[in-house]
Amino acid sequence: MLQMDRLRILEAFRPVIAGRADLGAGCLAALHEQLLRAIGVYRVPTGPTGSSPG
Repeated sequence: MLQMDRLRILEAFRPVIAGRADLGAGCLAALHEQLLRAIGVYRVPTGPTGSSPG
């Protein structure tokens, strides 16, 4: 399930990345790195209502 959530996040950001095609390769690589790093620390909510606390 966690893997599917991460894939959904990547899909959600696809338009953002595609919209930044005007950036150079280095900037796009940095954007990808930041996105992948954020997804790497993403945790699926485990509260009783399925929403994250706070």
